[in-house]
Amino acid sequence: MPFAIELFFDSEFERLVRGVWEQYARAGITAYLYESDARPHITLAVFDDLRLEECQSYLDRFVKQTRFFPLEFSHLGVFHSEKNVVFLGPTVTPELLAMHRNFHELFTPFIEHEWESYHGGRWVPHCTLGMDIPRAKIPEAVALAMAIPLPLECRIAEVGLIEFRPVRNLCRYKLE
Repeated sequence: MPFAIELFFDSEFERLVRGVWEQYARAGITAYLYESDARPHITLAVFDDLRLEECQSYLDRFVKQTRFFPLEFSHLGVFHSEKNVVFLGPTVTPELLAMHRNFHELFTPFIEHEWESYHGGRWVPHCTLGMDIPRAKIPEAVALAMAIPLPLECRIAEVGLIEFRPVRNLCRYKLE
């Protein structure tokens, strides 16, 4: 199963996103995130394989050397693919891109197993509102998401390592 390094948000923003997950489940749009152990997040990287103990050591170093900052979510988007995803997108700032670049510079020993869509120049930072959405349900999913008042600011509260499908939280680092 793959592994992901994720940025988790403050509790208020997390509640808002979980509320959308619940709305999607009740409306029959998609229930995966609502029923899983996933948390609202932005994914920094996904790996097919990881040496867990070594990765945790690098992750600890990343958290200690990174200055975290508020994020502003400014738009909705859709990834039209086999998984069909509706998402909230943050404003892409120099700080966000630098954090992503610094993460990848530190995690160079793991690069051979990383999914290319998370490499610099390809990464589209986003917080998934729904995935595995049937094509015919995308307009309904977007309409429900339009109720979210944008722009919306939040802060990164934790960094975590997860294994997925099914989601299993392996470790988390609370940020000061």
